[in-house]
Amino acid sequence: MLASSEVRPDGVARALQAVRPEAIERELMRLALEATGARHGALFLWDRGARALRLVHHVVEGVTVTIPSTFVTRDGQRAGVALHVLAEGEPYLCGDTGKDA
Repeated sequence: MLASSEVRPDGVARALQAVRPEAIERELMRLALEATGARHGALFLWDRGARALRLVHHVVEGVTVTIPSTFVTRDGQRAGVALHVLAEGEPYLCGDTGKDA
């Protein structure tokens, strides 16, 4: 787990400023996984052109999984945690997506 100082916004900002721009997404995932104790995680960013969430970083059991051009939209797909967070505008920590309503 991360030290409490690294979880605070200023600690996260310092950690992200210390990495190369092309490594920010990977570092953000590392921080999130360590802070939550999760083994799996995904980072989605809003893609204005596609008007959808774009999967930019996905980790399963410590392995980065690359799925190019993966988008999640409200139309025709299960909402899932990412779309719930987008719709609500609030962070959400899901302990088990298989059991989460």
